[in-house]
Amino acid sequence: MDDNRFDEALTYVVKAINMDDRNTQALLLAAIIQLDTGNIEPAISCLLKSVELEPDRGFEKYMYLGQLMIELEAVKYFQLGVNAMQRDLDELPAASSQAAVLKRKMAEAYVAMTEIYLTDCCFEDDAERKCDEFLENGLKADPECPEIYQTMASVRLSQSRLDDARECLRKSMSLWTEKDQNDPSQIPSFETRLALVRLLLE
Repeated sequence: MDDNRFDEALTYVVKAINMDDRNTQALLLAAIIQLDTGNIEPAISCLLKSVELEPDRGFEKYMYLGQLMIELEAVKYFQLGVNAMQRDLDELPAASSQAAVLKRKMAEAYVAMTEIYLTDCCFEDDAERKCDEFLENGLKADPECPEIYQTMASVRLSQSRLDDARECLRKSMSLWTEKDQNDPSQIPSFETRLALVRLLLE
């Protein structure tokens, strides 16, 4: 796959699935390859099959489904992914690096759900309450996640709470602007930083 040899990689993965059609790791890998080659429907089929076989474990499939679905269906899968991550987290030492990674992913999933209620589901009766609920849960998962505060700023802007929005942006930036800007693991993604620029302009 690193060499973009997707067809060859998919052939091997399909062989693994044919040998054991309950192999959820192979199904996930097949879905990722299909997504990388633009074959969305086969990818979704693999992911849903994996959900059917192992609904309580393997948060990655839910994160992919959350990105592929829309509106409340997307929220449902992100929440299932968070639930799966929590089960994994409960089995890890609280101070371990694996736990820290999972907590960050949980926070990012809450950000994704908040953004859905800010956009596609903004006319839902409970949209504002859901945004606040997801952000609160995201902060509990990882209070050092810059994306949480940046998304909170978007919510506060939508509520015309400009001073609170500015404070959220200051907090978000304080969590990464002094870190190594050449290390992608220490700073938000390019898309997040671009969204930050838009918010600052507002």
